[in-house]
Amino acid sequence: VPRLGARSTTFIACGLMFLGAILMFGLSGELTPFNVLFPMTVYTMGFGMSIPGSMAEALRPFPRVAGSASAVLGSLQFGIAALASKITQPLYDGTTTALSGLIFAIAAIGLLQFLWLTRTGPPALD
Repeated sequence: VPRLGARSTTFIACGLMFLGAILMFGLSGELTPFNVLFPMTVYTMGFGMSIPGSMAEALRPFPRVAGSASAVLGSLQFGIAALASKITQPLYDGTTTALSGLIFAIAAIGLLQFLWLTRTGPPALD
């Protein structure tokens, strides 16, 4: 993160999450270990890369209450995951189509939110 900066790292991470979601949607026809694990590996790598930079940027304005702010962010993360699980569970049809659609929507929302919050467009990857 220090070499690229939090913003560039988070942008690359959002791209990996989006790529993983597209891969899962493209491979959603048949439920096999490869069709689930490979795209989810790409998505999870992006998610793992996004957490440090996005947490650092989100907590920067609140240095005095960083612990409480971090707890609120963690609670939001778990709450949104529970809601996503509740939405996806009734849509299961034996394939990964419902899961991939939800993951794609979450990745797209994350990328759009990142671009909106930074407001200057994608960062320059020097």
